[in-house]
Amino acid sequence: MILAVSAFLASCAKPTWVSLAKEEGLEVSAAWKQVKRKPGENGGDVRLELKVQNTGSSALTYQLGLDFFLNGVHIENIPSSEYCAMPGRTYTGKLNGVYFEPEKFNFAQVRDSSVSLEVLPLEILEVQKCLGQQ
Repeated sequence: MILAVSAFLASCAKPTWVSLAKEEGLEVSAAWKQVKRKPGENGGDVRLELKVQNTGSSALTYQLGLDFFLNGVHIENIPSSEYCAMPGRTYTGKLNGVYFEPEKFNFAQVRDSSVSLEVLPLEILEVQKCLGQQ
């Protein structure tokens, strides 16, 4: 599934969440944010923040990865990484470590709708609990 990111969504001051996937009790949404960096601080000016909600009654581990496209041409890949979501919990953005800072495009390209993304197939597994969480 490829999702184009509209200029309207990228230009709003308050993040507008766009649904990316709903599978097996896991809901994933995304919002673009412009990043203001201090002089000399490394990194670009754009961040894709994710909101992951476990709507089920069991803990879920999931693999999440993304492909980014600029004017329809593949330019960057965020390989699948494993995460865990406790039942009934929502994990959002940088605070919870569910964000990506692309290196090959900037906020202006997101704002003018040149950038689109594709969610790699989700791999979801029900588990007893998330390791390291209570």
